Amino acid sequence: MNGSFFCRFSALTICLLSVACVQNSTVVRVRKDGKGEVFVRYGFSPQLVSMMKTGAMPGGVGGQAGGKALDPTAPDEAMLREQAAAMGEGVRFLGAQKETTKAGWEGFVAVYGFDDINKLQVKPGDSNQINQVMGQETEGADTRSPLTFTLADGTLKIHIPAEINDPEAIAKEMAQSQGGEEKMLPDQLDAALPMMASMMAGLRMGVFVRIDGDIAETNASHVDGLLLTISDADIGEMIKDPAFIKVMKTSMGSEKPDPAEVQKMMADLQAANGFKIETKPEVLVRFK
Repeated sequence: MNGSFFCRFSALTICLLSVACVQNSTVVRVRKDGKGEVFVRYGFSPQLVSMMKTGAMPGGVGGQAGGKALDPTAPDEAMLREQAAAMGEGVRFLGAQKETTKAGWEGFVAVYGFDDINKLQVKPGDSNQINQVMGQETEGADTRSPLTFTLADGTLKIHIPAEINDPEAIAKEMAQSQGGEEKMLPDQLDAALPMMASMMAGLRMGVFVRIDGDIAETNASHVDGLLLTISDADIGEMIKDPAFIKVMKTSMGSEKPDPAEVQKMMADLQAANGFKIETKPEVLVRFK
C-alpha cells in the first residue's frame, strides 16, 4: 500500500484477492510547548487474523515454506522502537496496547512520545511499517516526503507532503507505480463491487493532528473541535458511493495520467462519502 491514495487502487485489488485487509491510522497530539505523542493504530480483519495466526497467509507472510504464525495483537517491541527512531530525533516508544473493534477487527495501538514537534516526521500509511507488523519483507526505501511540523511563537505549521494533495506529484507517482502489479481492469469492476463492499467493510486509513489545548485560529480544511484531518479514507463507506467508483474506473483506465487528470479525479473524490483530505500545502494553527 505504498504511495499516494490514488496509487493504492491496484493494492486494494490485491487486498481483495488475499481476503485480507488492514486498518491504519496515525494521530499526532501536540501541546503548545511542542511536546506530545503519536498514536499509530493497526487493525486486522478477522480473515487476516485467522491467516496470520495459523501461518496460512499467501504471498510470503506465513504461507511460505518455513513461514511462521504471527499474532497481530502482539507486535515485536524492538521493531516498534526502530519505527520510533525513524520518526525523528528524540522520538521514543512508550508502549503498545491490544485493541478489538466492534466489528471484530483485532490489532493494537502503539504510542510514541516526543519533546520537540519541530523534529518529528511522520509518513502517512507507511507501507514498510505495515509490512513489518505483518511479518512481510519491506519494499525498499520509502522515498515519499514525511508530514513535518514547525512550531514557533505559539503558531504551529503543518507541512503537508506533496504526495497527499499535489496533482503533479501524484501523477508522477501513479505513473511510476503502474509496472508489474496485479490490477483489476475497469470493465471488471462492476462485477466485483458486491464482493468488494462486503470484504472492505471496516477498512479505513487516516492521518490526524489533535491539538492539546485551545485553538485561536486555523486554516485547516477539516476541523472537528480540536481534531484536524489530514487524510481520512473510510473505504468501507466509499466503495458504496458512485462518486468513488467513478474515480476508481478513471484511475484504472489511465496508464500515465497527467496533473490535470489527477486534479479532476481529486475534485470528484472530494464528493465521495467517507473521504476527506487536506487541500492546502501548509496548515496553520495558532494556539490561544
